[in-house]
Amino acid sequence: MPDLSKLTLIIVVAALVGLLLALASHSSSQAPDAKLSSLPTCTSDRSDSAYKDQPLTDIYFSQDELKSIGVGCNSKSVTLLKSVNLSMLQVYLAPDAIQSIDAPEFEPSWTADSWLSDDDLVLTLTSGDIARAYPTAILNWHEIVNDQLGEVPVVITFSPPANAGMAFERPMINGKLATFGTSGRIYQSDLVMYDRVTGSFWSQMEGRPMVGSLVGQSEQLKQIPLGMSRWGDWKRAYPKTEVLARPTTAIALGGKPAIDPPHLARLVSRNYSINPYARYLSDRLDTFGTPFADTRLGAKTLITGVQSIDGQSRAYLKDSIEKIGSLNDQLGETPLVVVWNPETQDVSIFQRAVKDQVLQFLVRGGELVDTATNTEWSFDGKALDGPYAREGAQLQPVASSTAFWFVWLTFHPETDLYAE
Repeated sequence: MPDLSKLTLIIVVAALVGLLLALASHSSSQAPDAKLSSLPTCTSDRSDSAYKDQPLTDIYFSQDELKSIGVGCNSKSVTLLKSVNLSMLQVYLAPDAIQSIDAPEFEPSWTADSWLSDDDLVLTLTSGDIARAYPTAILNWHEIVNDQLGEVPVVITFSPPANAGMAFERPMINGKLATFGTSGRIYQSDLVMYDRVTGSFWSQMEGRPMVGSLVGQSEQLKQIPLGMSRWGDWKRAYPKTEVLARPTTAIALGGKPAIDPPHLARLVSRNYSINPYARYLSDRLDTFGTPFADTRLGAKTLITGVQSIDGQSRAYLKDSIEKIGSLNDQLGETPLVVVWNPETQDVSIFQRAVKDQVLQFLVRGGELVDTATNTEWSFDGKALDGPYAREGAQLQPVASSTAFWFVWLTFHPETDLYAE
């Protein structure tokens, strides 16, 4: 007969080994969930009716994507702005598949001429003595430039499907200066950005968080004026302009550090002479999946839009402003003058109030003048000759957006339209 005591011992030991292996396997399989549960959620502290927390596993970043961008939160539940139409929030790419330019370099106009043609479009801005041009030939491939304008950190954004250029001051988020990347998502045919502090989604057109922990917590980004001109017009108006240079392997892109030292820099592998959206732009009816039934303008007519002044929005047809030269307007409580700049071939918008006096403007003999004092003003809002020139007056610019009409209307369904 077998030794029962030995057999019992073998059975007990085997059972213990099996139990330990099972526990180890269970512990291993549960470790990721345990680690995940220790992370803060990707939700906001807001709990009023304008926001809701829900799983957005098919739309928001996956846990692996959050890890890849350096954001630690549990994405099983995410705060959503209730006004967001989820059917129009589409996933196309992984985050940063389209690489933002995070350490931009600039070149003078005469070297940019070697690769830009006069008809190429550039996004434009001025601040004091600084004039900058951001070619859409570059932005078609990168969409976001995290930049610095003097002492002010800014982000320049361009959405190719919307043909929309917008610029904002970059905010501090949780004590860190925010940089923005491309989320790989499109909302209502427009760019969806994300901030690299919290991973929240931001609507370019609205300049506010729409998904993530900042929904309802962060204010709307401060928009700054950004124009759109042809390169030939802009360089003639601003011959000393700085031009965004084609990125090289020696600068930071897509939230990642440079891969080469400066002395080994080479252009990144993009063909900036090709517009990847050329076919889309040539199709007047293709709206990137966004419904459009308005009959006032064609879907892809370019407009200049002003939003959320005293709760109102208005779009101006560029051709209409060019015909009349200037338009004295009022949006809510704010008196505006909308000006066609013949030098840059673009629309600029300013407040008409100067030192508590609301002025009327007209274009006379090719010059912009106010009828109250006969002061002559430049088309970028500086008093050149007359009483206000002696005071060094400057009209306050109003931030506006250039965009396709169908996108502007989708985000601002109650917008007014000036198209005479």
